Amino acid sequence: MIQAEPIGRGVYQHISDGSSWPKSEHGGILYNKCELGAVVERGEGLGVLKDTAGRTLEELYAPYHSIIFDTRWQPTIYPGDWTYHCGKLP
Repeated sequence: MIQAEPIGRGVYQHISDGSSWPKSEHGGILYNKCELGAVVERGEGLGVLKDTAGRTLEELYAPYHSIIFDTRWQPTIYPGDWTYHCGKLP
């Protein structure tokens, strides 16, 4: 079936020239502040790591202007675990 308008035109695609997997310093429960595909600026808050009593242990920030490729689907984080997959944008 021929459609009236082409699909996918006008959709902007981001091109990443590198990526990183920032690691946590502490273990705890991750509370996400961003979503998959979000474009964030360097230093923007991505999430907060808290202990079981709700005290903030660590705040996680974007290492550079990036797009979020992946986040944790399980909120439990151990020290040294990756937290987000950040694709570097120009």
